Amino acid sequence: MKFNWYFFEQFDPEREAGNPDNPRRIAARKADPLLQTLAEHRPGSWQLDACIAQFGSALPAQLLRAGVIRSESGRLYYDCPVFLSSDALPLREQSTLWARRMADRLAEEEEALLGCCRQLKSTSSPRQALYHVLCGMVLDGALMAPLSEAGLIADSRPHPSGLDYLILLYEQCPQLEALSEGLLCSWNRLIGTRCALQSFGDSRGTRYDLYRFFRLREAGQLPAVFQRAEALFSASGLTAERLTEEAAELVTTGRCLPAAQALLEEFGYWRESSAIVPVFYPEDEAVVAQAAEVTSGALLELFSQALSTLSHLDTLTGSRHGVRTSEMGNELYHILFGSLNEELVRRGIADAPCHRPGQGRFARSILLL
Repeated sequence: MKFNWYFFEQFDPEREAGNPDNPRRIAARKADPLLQTLAEHRPGSWQLDACIAQFGSALPAQLLRAGVIRSESGRLYYDCPVFLSSDALPLREQSTLWARRMADRLAEEEEALLGCCRQLKSTSSPRQALYHVLCGMVLDGALMAPLSEAGLIADSRPHPSGLDYLILLYEQCPQLEALSEGLLCSWNRLIGTRCALQSFGDSRGTRYDLYRFFRLREAGQLPAVFQRAEALFSASGLTAERLTEEAAELVTTGRCLPAAQALLEEFGYWRESSAIVPVFYPEDEAVVAQAAEVTSGALLELFSQALSTLSHLDTLTGSRHGVRTSEMGNELYHILFGSLNEELVRRGIADAPCHRPGQGRFARSILLL
């Protein structure tokens, strides 16, 4: 049994790249056998002493400190949201059911939402803009705040190390990958002081965007597909922050350093003299807030009901291990709104993002700050 590991950090990944407590430094393949053994036991039936006897003391200690597992009176449990193959069917059935109900309700507000998008400064089409505003900024942004305030989802977990992050584990299997990687629920954002260069879509493949480029570059794991981008960046003398500043300058004045423009063209944000992706301006915040208000009025109660139902399903592994329901809720919310986004693009309410072989489905945009 192998696991896919996902991290939701509330810290600067560059600054903490060398921190031994950075959860990304956990050797996942070495940890997988321990996590499999835990999965093979009934919750709380595997003793910490037996775990140490089998795997040594260092790995269990690291996983305990990182909040991947926990010990109660010497008995081991998962301590982060974990989804095994046995969880796939109830998750898919429930998320599909709720997504259809939500899409039906949101269809009643379709004209109101499109009306919001017609007020945006960007010249993109209303349905193209709606993909970024509704599917991304609202469902994977604004709507999370009231759900977090209600204790239904958590976007933060401070650890003894001083780092703040959530860890999520999925058993590697096609049924779960359709939920963890196949849904439209993933932002990639390279954020600077003046703008964010971003993309929103699924997670199937290696997305060719700037956020992924810099994260892989920092880890020394750039695949061959980024070879041209690496050559351009290495020759540019730029930093990630400077690139975002130059992008903001290019959008607002039409001019920036040629090396920066070359990178923006390489990653599909710009062509010759204009942006080829939707651009969202600071004055658009009021329009996004209006769309969020419409969506919240239509869906907040439905999301609350769905999360309460799913986070307490006793068939789910995390529930049986006593994982915090709010941390479970974080991923369950992503599955729910990702399923909803699939329904919205299937119905044509929002434009579907392009599929790029080997990269998945995603659409880029620029957000001026």
